[in-house]
Amino acid sequence: MKSLIFVIALCASAFCHAQEAPREWTDVKGRKLTGVLVAKDRKTAEIMLSPGKHVKLNIATLSKEDQRYVDDTVVYPPPEVQVSKAKTLDKTQYSIDVTVSEINNRSITVEVVWIEMGEEKNEPAAGHRESIRTTVDRTFHFEAKMKRKYLGFEVVLRSAEGEIVARQASARAYERFVDPPK
Repeated sequence: MKSLIFVIALCASAFCHAQEAPREWTDVKGRKLTGVLVAKDRKTAEIMLSPGKHVKLNIATLSKEDQRYVDDTVVYPPPEVQVSKAKTLDKTQYSIDVTVSEINNRSITVEVVWIEMGEEKNEPAAGHRESIRTTVDRTFHFEAKMKRKYLGFEVVLRSAEGEIVARQASARAYERFVDPPK
């Protein structure tokens, strides 16, 4: 019972891959948990309890109402992003191609932050920023003229609700320059 309470407490956290609101799930024994349906097949339903924490449940063990919900719900995989290696166009201008897939007619914002050497400190800083909204799979071309030394980039996909659903950066250390919405 303590573990069930812990799981329910975890569910209060933000859902970064959620495409719908969390819901309460009940099994045939009356046990409950809260989460989002993120995948399903003929026998199992995968529920995201919190970002990075998923459980697979046998559909036959769910309440009749939850079985109907699983049966009636269309589940799309989370959007994906692939970014080409940055190309140097001249000494201060760079470009990347960003390919987004698994969009499935959802409204997704592609955000790019170019990382350059900081003006005052000798450390990375966010430079030029740009974004574009899409509802289809496609490739976007981004270019930026750098004011200072180019270091890399961060690309983030954001849901219509503003939640980050995918990200890729030229280096792991740069996965921090796109701030969550306030």
